[in-house]
Amino acid sequence: MHLVDYHVHTRLCNHASGTMEACVRRAVELNLNEIAFLDHLTLRESDHDNSMSESEVGLYHSAIMRLKKKYAGRIIVRAGLEVDHDPENADMAKSLAERFSFDLITSSVHFSDRFNFVSRRAVRKSLDVSDQDWADAYLSSLHEMLDKPFFDVVGHIDVLKKFGRNFSRPVLERFRDVCRRMAALGLVMELNTSGLDHKAAEPYPGPVLLEMAAREGVGVTLGSDAHAPHEVGRHFEAAVKLLAETGHSNLVLFSGRKKRLEPLPACLGQAL
Repeated sequence: MHLVDYHVHTRLCNHASGTMEACVRRAVELNLNEIAFLDHLTLRESDHDNSMSESEVGLYHSAIMRLKKKYAGRIIVRAGLEVDHDPENADMAKSLAERFSFDLITSSVHFSDRFNFVSRRAVRKSLDVSDQDWADAYLSSLHEMLDKPFFDVVGHIDVLKKFGRNFSRPVLERFRDVCRRMAALGLVMELNTSGLDHKAAEPYPGPVLLEMAAREGVGVTLGSDAHAPHEVGRHFEAAVKLLAETGHSNLVLFSGRKKRLEPLPACLGQAL
C-alpha cells in the first residue's frame, strides 16, 4: 500500500527538535511513500511563541522544496501548513496558504476564547471546568472553523480528550453534525496517531468518530504529529488496522491541494 505521514513539525514552531532532513530520513527508513511537513502557523499575536512567523513561511517552503528535490525517487516530500483556527486572521491565513505551492492545508482547533485545549500548563488551570463546558467550547470553535473552509483537512478532530477527559455518548454524537458538514464541504479528517502517546490513550479521532466519519462519507488521511524524527510514522500499523476495522477502505492523499484515493487493505502489508 501507499503509506504517508502527513503531519510532521519542524524546529520553526519552537517546540520541536531534530532537522527536517532527519525526519525525511526516518520516513525513508520506515518505507513510507510520502512525508508532508505540516508546521504550525498561528497568526494571533498572543500565541506566536509556538509557531513560525508569517515572515518565515517562505523560508519554510523553500526548505521543503530543497528536500523534495534531494530525495526525489526515494520518497515524495510534500509541503503543508497546520493553521490554528483563528477567525480574526482567517483571511490572512488563506492568503498565505495561496501564496505558495502547498500540497495540503490543515486547520486545527487548539484554543477557544476561554480555553487552551492542548497545553499541559494551561489545562492545569482549567481542572475545575466541567466536561460539558469543555466540550461546548471546543465544538463551538470547531463549527466556527468550518464556517470559513479555506483548508483541506481538519486536524486531530477530538483533541479535547488529550488530557484524559471522558465524554458521554451524547457529546460524541454531536460530532455527527461536524462530519455531515465536512462531507458537504469535501473536507478530509486526519487520523492523528499522537493521541496514543497522550493521556487520551487513543488516536484523534477514536473508533466511535472514525466509524461516524465512514458512515457520513468523510475521507481520512494519516499523520503522526511528529515533533521529533523518531516520532515520524509512530503507531501507523495500529492506525491502518483501526481504519479498516471502522469501515474505511481508502486513504486520502494530496498533491497541489488536489485529492486522490489510495486503497486501504484490510491488513497492513508493509512492516514499520
